Amino acid sequence: MRARWLPLSVAVPALLACSLNTCGRAAHTVVPAVREIDPAFATEAVPCEEKVAMPSQKGCAMAELSCGDEVLGSTTHGPSLFDDDFYQTMMCAPTREQYRDAPEAIYRLTIPADIRAKVTLVSDCGDLDVATYRWEEAGRCPTSKHPRAQCEMNTARGGGTVVVQTVGTPEHHLVVIDGKHGERGNFRLRVDCETYR
Repeated sequence: MRARWLPLSVAVPALLACSLNTCGRAAHTVVPAVREIDPAFATEAVPCEEKVAMPSQKGCAMAELSCGDEVLGSTTHGPSLFDDDFYQTMMCAPTREQYRDAPEAIYRLTIPADIRAKVTLVSDCGDLDVATYRWEEAGRCPTSKHPRAQCEMNTARGGGTVVVQTVGTPEHHLVVIDGKHGERGNFRLRVDCETYR
């Protein structure tokens, strides 16, 4: 497949002109072009207008994830449990982005011992971010009052990847899809794993 290049005179002004509220919608146009340029980002487009049925929340998570899983999800009707205070206290996010205004989709990821897991989010439909937080308890969610644990977050527009490694023992991590400034929408999430030890 031949890549089609966007002229800088078109791509740069389009990206610079978007505001905080419209960048998610701008990404819907730009991300498919990026997929053609970068084969590593070649993930199927996310259907933004499609209603996505989400499972009910059990404990903290809506569903279980494991290596090799790929899901189409939505934050639209999710809970709003995590906010800037949580992400800052746990040292997940570099800046405050009004996360409390957005609903989340929360998954519980089981990672076997000595595995490098890459959790990739594609969010063509809104400015959504992906975070992983090590949390062994299935029955309740962490709060900013809990002791700090391993937390990784990717705040790139249009999606991104978070890498988590286990050493010696299996681990459980919450995978949280959250939106900046109240953003919500459909997304695609994939977990790729490899043994590294």
